[in-house]
Amino acid sequence: MLPEGIIFGGWPMGGWHWSSVDEKTAMAAAESAADAGIQWFDTAPVYGFGLGEERLGRALKNIDSQVYIMTKFGLRWDTKGTPFFETTFNGQKRAVVRNLSADSIQTECEASLNRLGVEIIDLYQLHWSDGKIPLVDVAGVMERLKESGKIREWGVCNLNTGELHNLVNGGLKPASLQFSYSLLNRKPEKSLISYCEKHKIRFLAYSPLGRGLLTGKASTARRFDSEDDRRYWKSERVSDINRKLAKLEKIASSHGITIPALILAWTLSQPGISGVIAGARTPGQARENAKATSVQLTADESLQISGAGGKGIWHNLTNIR
Repeated sequence: MLPEGIIFGGWPMGGWHWSSVDEKTAMAAAESAADAGIQWFDTAPVYGFGLGEERLGRALKNIDSQVYIMTKFGLRWDTKGTPFFETTFNGQKRAVVRNLSADSIQTECEASLNRLGVEIIDLYQLHWSDGKIPLVDVAGVMERLKESGKIREWGVCNLNTGELHNLVNGGLKPASLQFSYSLLNRKPEKSLISYCEKHKIRFLAYSPLGRGLLTGKASTARRFDSEDDRRYWKSERVSDINRKLAKLEKIASSHGITIPALILAWTLSQPGISGVIAGARTPGQARENAKATSVQLTADESLQISGAGGKGIWHNLTNIR
């Protein structure tokens, strides 16, 4: 079993960069996703610095249906490594580093298993390469974790075509690639998606709604927390996007869904896309996201939606903050 369809995105569960989310609501969102038929749940240790995984783990205890967990490794805040970025969480400064040593990966795996409360991770993913340790060495550690029964499959995130090719050429093919892709960011169509198709690597799109920009409800009038990157949105660009999305309301209504679900359905319908990771802060959002799985768009509808994400929007968004 590998990821497909709409995948529950667990980044908001941790609260980091998403404004605060209380535990009860976060857990209810995950539980509602499962009730709506979503089977795959994506998270990472850095989402809330362990809190995202812990909350998902507690939510799993209330879910009776068969679900699968995918988490990540490589970004740490509790050890030494290659500096990656600095941030704050709950008012405290955090220095995040990249560490892909074998010992660190094994330590992270055990920590994630404990936080999630599971015996095996269904898909374990490299979050970011550090540019130092060869990817084939990292993949070798993954294969050993797989052999030991700690993980079922392994995947990668944020690698380019050349980096993927190095792995495939070395006989170490990942099960999946998680990469940013949306109506506003179609760069992966140039080569990355086709490479994954050719080598039977599942392409999993993250940030399909542009962190809320593609919901049709984005507003710069809202006051975001100091730790939330959305506070950098520029009003004129957000307004431009909202105007274009409003023209799609008729299509969304004809399918009985909202604009966000329509955008998710479009993303999922694109050639080479195996799964779409959609975050949800509330139970209602989780249920609405799940509806995208069953939507069948006509060729004309898909073309209209593609037009809303025209070249002009993408160029404007490259400087959204």
